[in-house]
Parts: sequence; structure tokens; C-alpha cells
Amino acid sequence: MRAQNISEILYRHDPGNTCCNVNEDMEDEYDGLAAAIASVPVPDLTPETFRSILADSFGEDLLDDGAVTKSYAEILEL
Repeated sequence: MRAQNISEILYRHDPGNTCCNVNEDMEDEYDGLAAAIASVPVPDLTPETFRSILADSFGEDLLDDGAVTKSYAEILEL
């Protein structure tokens, strides 16, 4: 998995509710997370592991469950 592809998926779905994909002046906050996700071996990238990586950066209460699920599914297809 390439970090750039992962970042694009995260940016599109915005599972951390950063709104970086709708505000022109905000930078993409997902590049660093994408690298962390890409470093996890595919068999070890469980839904729980994926969510944990996101929650470490944004907090569990800020995550959008639907966007997390969609992002995870797309990333597994890479």
C-alpha cells in the first residue's frame, strides 16, 4: 500500500472530521497518518488497528464511524 493513495482516501472521507477537504485554507492532515497506516502489514491492519491509529490523532469521540468504515474498506482494496 502506498501512503499517497491512503492519504487520498482519508482526505476524501475525512474520518477525523477535520473538514480539510472542504476548506481551501486548511492543509491535508492525513499525510502523516497515511504513512503510519501504510507501515502496518496488510494482515495486521484490522478494523481495530485502523481505528486506533485514527483515534490516536483525533480522539475517539471525533471520529465519524461511517467515514472510518468507508475509508478502511477502500484502503483494503489497494
